[in-house]
Amino acid sequence: MTARATQSPAGGLLYGDSAREAVAEFARCTCDPVYFVNNYCRILAPAGARTAAGVIPFRLYPYQKRILRRLGGMEGNFLIEKSRQMGLSWLLTALELWGALFRPGFTALNVSRKQEEVDDRTPKSIFGKLRFMYERLPGFLKPAEVDSAFMRFAVPGLDSFIRDESANDDAGRGGTFSLVLIDEAAHIDNAETMWLALRQTSPCIVLNSTPNGKGNLFARIRFDRASSFHVMRVHWREHPERDEAWYAAMTRDMTEEEIAQELEISYEKSTRDRVYGEFDYSVHVRDDVAYNEALPLYTAQDFGYRDPWAILWLQTDPMDNVYVIDEYINNGEIVDHYAKVLLDKEKRHKRASANYADPAGRQSSPLTGSSIIYEFRRRYGIHIQTRVCPVVDGITAVKRALREKRLFISSKCVHLIDCIENYRYAPAPSHAPNRGREEPLHDWASHAMDALRYFFVNRYPLRRVEWEIR
Repeated sequence: MTARATQSPAGGLLYGDSAREAVAEFARCTCDPVYFVNNYCRILAPAGARTAAGVIPFRLYPYQKRILRRLGGMEGNFLIEKSRQMGLSWLLTALELWGALFRPGFTALNVSRKQEEVDDRTPKSIFGKLRFMYERLPGFLKPAEVDSAFMRFAVPGLDSFIRDESANDDAGRGGTFSLVLIDEAAHIDNAETMWLALRQTSPCIVLNSTPNGKGNLFARIRFDRASSFHVMRVHWREHPERDEAWYAAMTRDMTEEEIAQELEISYEKSTRDRVYGEFDYSVHVRDDVAYNEALPLYTAQDFGYRDPWAILWLQTDPMDNVYVIDEYINNGEIVDHYAKVLLDKEKRHKRASANYADPAGRQSSPLTGSSIIYEFRRRYGIHIQTRVCPVVDGITAVKRALREKRLFISSKCVHLIDCIENYRYAPAPSHAPNRGREEPLHDWASHAMDALRYFFVNRYPLRRVEWEIR
């Protein structure tokens, strides 16, 4: 007598008791992500695990079950602050795999700092972990058709998919997702700008990260009492295989700053490399900063071509409070373009009382024989003022305004906020860790910071006594 074949829910053929058992198991997995992960997912054993190296069952620890049950409904926003090596990347990827296999219409977006962290074809990346677990599932849990391309995993029969992107200003823009995961969110440079595109894309956004001080989006949301995010804390002591001996071995060659950030979930990270450690989002960023026709208007520019060209619009009040009301960042354009940007703003507001910029703009170009500042004046009637002084003078003036709570930035100036949070000095050399550093790194964050500095050194130049005590 031939056994009767049965179609499994996932599309494969099973026989007799095996079919009934498979259908029952499929139903249990559909209803419970913890059951699915704990019984059917496989992972690579982490370095230093007490189990043998290689492929191992994903046996969930109590803290992992807690997180999975909390996130399984995919409703609400969550911020997970964690110690390193807690298996959270595997866990959150397993949650997405469960959604794609068992929830019709499920859609997810993963965002990581770099493309290789998203998908490098190895289990080190998010998509590599996803493929690793999927390929090791039993056949009765696999759909009849799966589309697994670079940075994409889709189940056409369920209209479900998982998409990945590297962190960029337009990540997720225009899309809607059941779940959005931003991995290592505290370490993404352009997080504030990216957040504008992402924050309305899903009813469930998960920020997962070790801390990186307080000058970033992750920390701002973590300590915002009005935030919609539910905070979940995952400390290394919750891991059953972590003990004092493990901690001693792990921290033997780590600095205090690294221990605080990577293991102790401390946000009080040293700010010695940050130029503006005085910056506090809750103090210096305001929603009500906007153009006030009763106050004078100023512009400040850092010129660029291949590098970004940054323009800031600022106002001051009689108490010398400074308000940054708008910003413009672009590159690859000529002077005419930026002159029109300034003139268009002038039509909506009024002529600036003064325009400040980089003194290097007075240098003549070998191609045109004239300078940027000369072209602004000759062709557009825009007069630009400059002041030559050491970089440290401008930094000192900005620091003073931050300490005295006289500098306020519109919450719409997300690029400037990203820059001031990420503007850093080059790390001191290991042979001279206390060597003084006066000039910051020249990188993506420096251009808007230079424009801000040009405003302060022109509008509020330091007096000699301040030079001596700074």
